Amino acid sequence: MLPTQCTTSVVSLQRTTTRWSGATLTNSGKTAFIMNTPDEPRPRVSAIIVFVSLLAPMVLTGFYLVYALVGLIIDGQSKIKWSDEALNVGLRMLLLIVILNIVVMLYAWVKKVSGAHPLWVSPVAHITVGVLLTVMIVFIQ
Repeated sequence: MLPTQCTTSVVSLQRTTTRWSGATLTNSGKTAFIMNTPDEPRPRVSAIIVFVSLLAPMVLTGFYLVYALVGLIIDGQSKIKWSDEALNVGLRMLLLIVILNIVVMLYAWVKKVSGAHPLWVSPVAHITVGVLLTVMIVFIQ
């Protein structure tokens, strides 16, 4: 966007809670350039924090997925040993996934990101996958 030319000497931005509301101009006969202020909220969460917050649950859920799928392909004595520990490991992994994703959702809530942001969508998906894998482990035994 091109800047708008105005006759002013003082430009002050008024900030609301979530959006920039534009510019207030005081006319004194001088020429000033102001940029159009965006209507969208400013980014509140750094890309590094989003990356780490999405990577950690992905690792946990990926490990849990592999662990649950192993129960489908093993047979014999290995299946018996897997069945002995599967529910205990499954419930602990589910607990870790839920706690980590609740922490991510609390962070998203504190930072007031929109509901369509990956910090809201990803935890819901990971918790859902964790619950489904736990149910699968219960039925595989």
